Amino acid sequence: MCANAAWAYAVLDDEKCSLDSLARAHDAFACADADTAPWVWFFHEADLDALSGVVNAALPSRSPRTYTAATEHLYRAVEARNPDMGRSQAFELTTLATAHLRNGDPDQGVHIGQQAVDLARRVRSVRVIDRLAPLQQAALAYRPRGETADLAADIATLRAS
Repeated sequence: MCANAAWAYAVLDDEKCSLDSLARAHDAFACADADTAPWVWFFHEADLDALSGVVNAALPSRSPRTYTAATEHLYRAVEARNPDMGRSQAFELTTLATAHLRNGDPDQGVHIGQQAVDLARRVRSVRVIDRLAPLQQAALAYRPRGETADLAADIATLRAS
């Protein structure tokens, strides 16, 4: 709950409450015992990394510190996922690509963004496709570059289908 609250606070532009909630989530996870906290069975370290990355990517400051935290957590989450967790990977790749684009790394953003789009095509989840919208917007900010324009067009086609 603390990790989700951190995400909500980040979206509401409350960086202090967001980071406080995220710290509580990390503390709770570190102290959790699977015998007394059944939520540990379905909320794994990759999930905490994913939410930590999403929270840092959503923070209003978009400072180098939050960008680094976002990308480090998201890369770890993607690496920890099994191939059968395509939906989770698609969410994480989308946020990772968006973070790269918003922070001035369009080459990496396009590369990862195309992976997210390819995975979204295979997963065919409405939520995954809906969450491509911020990536599409970030790609449109670099529209003069051919690769980002292509990524934005690919997302538009997928979202329209």
